Amino acid sequence: MKSVLITGASSGIGRATADRFHQAGYFVYLLARDQKRLSEIQSQLPNSSIVVCDLTDPEQIKNLPNLCDLSKISVLVNNAGIYFNKLNENFSSADWHLMFQVNVFAAAQLSALLFPYFRLRGGGSIVMISSTLAHKPIPTSAAYSSSKAAIQNLTMTLALEGAPHLIRVNCVSPGIVD
Repeated sequence: MKSVLITGASSGIGRATADRFHQAGYFVYLLARDQKRLSEIQSQLPNSSIVVCDLTDPEQIKNLPNLCDLSKISVLVNNAGIYFNKLNENFSSADWHLMFQVNVFAAAQLSALLFPYFRLRGGGSIVMISSTLAHKPIPTSAAYSSSKAAIQNLTMTLALEGAPHLIRVNCVSPGIVD
């Protein structure tokens, strides 16, 4: 059975993605920080496991191999993201750091963790979730739009690095969702 690891799986696009992969017959690793919501979702998806991990903490990400068997994962969906709606002049450096930690650095770190396993498997797939705001920002979206543009560049770079090893890396840019 193929397995997928989905970040931000407790709501929104991540939850919908988990449902789709489950319907397609995948074992689904549901990664998010809210154990209660993850447990509720897991009760509806029999072939799944919860992975409680706070992506604001790089040390928790490093610990991921102790929380699930990365060698079984064939698809990584880097979906987790945060959005603050305020003018750039009102953003602190801590706000910028938090936005990039969750939206970019966590995705880069998780991809780096899985690349060696994908090489050993003879391939794998990474799906990055960006945003239309990476292409066409709006006022009050400076940090978010910048982080999602960084995801698109990261995607292109990882696709070039992964191609010789049959590791596909693609990016989806949905519009604003509830």
